[in-house]
Amino acid sequence: MSESGTVATPPSRPRPSTESSSTATPLVDRVLSPSWPWLLGIPSLGGVLLWGSFWWPVLTWIALVPFGWLIVANADRRLVYLGAWFCGLVFFLPGVQWLRYCDDSAWLGWLLLATALSLYVPVSLFVARLLYRGAKFSLVLALPIAWVALEYVRMHAFTGFGWLLLAHSVHTWLPVIQIADLGGVYAVSFVVATVNAAIIASVMAYLRPSTRRWQSYGWEVSYAILLLVATLIYGSDRLARANFREGPRVGLVQTNLPQSLKDTDWERTLMHAIEVTRPLSQSDADVVIWPETSYPYSFGDIDESLDDLQLDQSRIARRGHLFPPDDKQVQAQASYGELVRYSMMNNRRELDRMTDELGRPLLIGGIRHVYEPKTSYRYNSSVLFAPKKGEVGHYDKLHLVPFGEYLPLEETLPFLAILMPYEPTLEFGLDPAKDYQTIHDDGLNIASLICFEDTIPDIARNFAARQTSEKPIDFFVNQSNDGWFHASEEADQHLAAGLFRCVECRTPMVRASNTGYSGLVDGNGQIVQLLEGTDAADGTKLNKGVQGTLVTTVPLDNRSSLYVSLGDWLPIVCFVLIGIGLFMSQVHGIRLTPPSLRKRKE
Repeated sequence: MSESGTVATPPSRPRPSTESSSTATPLVDRVLSPSWPWLLGIPSLGGVLLWGSFWWPVLTWIALVPFGWLIVANADRRLVYLGAWFCGLVFFLPGVQWLRYCDDSAWLGWLLLATALSLYVPVSLFVARLLYRGAKFSLVLALPIAWVALEYVRMHAFTGFGWLLLAHSVHTWLPVIQIADLGGVYAVSFVVATVNAAIIASVMAYLRPSTRRWQSYGWEVSYAILLLVATLIYGSDRLARANFREGPRVGLVQTNLPQSLKDTDWERTLMHAIEVTRPLSQSDADVVIWPETSYPYSFGDIDESLDDLQLDQSRIARRGHLFPPDDKQVQAQASYGELVRYSMMNNRRELDRMTDELGRPLLIGGIRHVYEPKTSYRYNSSVLFAPKKGEVGHYDKLHLVPFGEYLPLEETLPFLAILMPYEPTLEFGLDPAKDYQTIHDDGLNIASLICFEDTIPDIARNFAARQTSEKPIDFFVNQSNDGWFHASEEADQHLAAGLFRCVECRTPMVRASNTGYSGLVDGNGQIVQLLEGTDAADGTKLNKGVQGTLVTTVPLDNRSSLYVSLGDWLPIVCFVLIGIGLFMSQVHGIRLTPPSLRKRKE
C-alpha cells in the first residue's frame, strides 16, 4: 500500500529508490535501505544537531540532513516515522527544558510540551514524503515546503509556540536574515532547509554511477546554491543601504527578582524597581522603561456610574494586588468595593508622584483593572505616565500565555490547573485585549509587545501595518519577566526569536526585562547593545541574571518592508503547493513502500 492509498507505476524521473541492482551500487542500497538501528539512531543525531545549532549556528546548515534522509529512505514506514519522532523528541526535550524552572511541579508541563512539539516532526516528514515520492516534487522543494508549513502551523495552533524555529539558530548571521523583510522568519527557514536538502541531493548524486551522477540532482544543487547566493546578495545590499537617524534616548531598567518573591512580597518588588531606577533621574533619557509587571499593585479605571456595592460584587474585586503598602487600617475596615476604589486612587497618585520625581515619562508594566457597569476586565498592560500629566497612554496585552496568564478550557477541564505554576487556591486569569493600541506622547509613538508577544510575527506586523504616514511607529518596546526561568537559556531563545520582528518590520526594538536580556536591537536585527551588570556572587560581568540600567539612543529606520504589506504569503504558497502535491499523488498513485517490503508482506 502507498501513503496516498492508491497503486500505480513508479515515476519516470530516476530515483535511488526505484533503481535496479544493475544500476545502483551496493553503497546506495545500504544508505537507502537501512536497518532499524540506523533508522532510529541517525534521526536522533539530527535532533542533537538541531539543538546544537542554537549554540553553534554553522550546524544549522546540516542539521536537517538526517531528517531529509528519512524522506528518501526505503524502509518500513513505521520505523521511518518513529525515527522522525525520535528526532523531534531529542530536539525539543532539551530545547524547552527551561520550562521546569518556573515551578517545582513544572516537570510534567515540560515533558508534555516537548512531546507535543516533537509530533510536528513526523507530520512534516509525512508531508515531505507525500510531495517527494507521491507528487514527484524535487527534494529541494519538498523538504523546505513541508518544514516551513509545519513551522507556521506550530506558530498558530493551540495558541501557538513561536520558539526554536529553524531560522532562529542563524539570528546572528545578519546577511542571511535580511530576507525576513520579504517573507518573514519563514523565508529564512526556507533557505536553510533548501540548503540542507541540497546537501542530501549532493550525497545522492555522488553515490550514483558516474555516468548518471548529476542527471537527476544537478539542477537541485544548482538551485540551492543560487538561492543562497541571492539571499546573501540581497542581505548585504539591505545592510549597506541602512540609513538610521538618531531617535529618542531611552533609559532601560533591568530588575533581577525571582518570580517567587514577586508573587509574595509586593512591597519589596516595587522598592527594588525604584532603587534600580534611581540613577536614571540624573541621566539624559527621554523616557524610562520598566519590565513587565514591575509595578505590583492594581490600577486602572472605574466607570463613574458604579457604586461600592457594585464593585463589591465584581468578579475581579477580590483578585489582584489591590492593597496599598501602608494603609493597614483601611484594609481592615473597608468593604471590598471601598477598598477597590481607594486602592485605585491611591496607587495612581503614587505612580504620578514617582513619575514627577523621576522628571521624565515612565513606561511601567502592571495589571490594569477596568470596571464597567456590567462587566470587568483584568489586563497585563504597559502604561505610560508623564510628569505633571499622569497617564497618557496604555497598551493591553493581546496574546496571553496559556497556563501562565489563563487556564485553557477552565470550565470544561478544570484539572488542567495542575499544570499552572500557582497555588491551587489563588484566583487566576487575565483577559486578552482586542485592540492594537500604540502609546504616544510629545511626538513619541511606540508599540509595546509584552512578554512573549515579540515572538509572534502577526502582532508586530499588524502594528507596523496600521501605522499612519503622519506618525509611524518609532520603535517596539518589549517588556518581559524572564524571572520565571532563572536566567536560563529561555532568555537567549527569547532574544533570538524577538529580533526577527525588527527585520520583518524594519523597526528597532528596546527590551526591558526582569532577569533576562535588556538592550537595543536595530532594524537590521543586530543586537546593538545589552545591559551589563555585576554578578553579586563572584563579581563577573553578565547580561542576564543581574540588575542595572542602560541609556541608549534608538536608531530610527525609514526602510519599507514587503512582509508588512503582504504578510505570511510564503506559508500560504507552501500550503497551496501541498494541496497540489496531494492531488498529484492521487493522480500518479506512487507506491511509497519498497518492493522488497511489499513482497515480504504479501
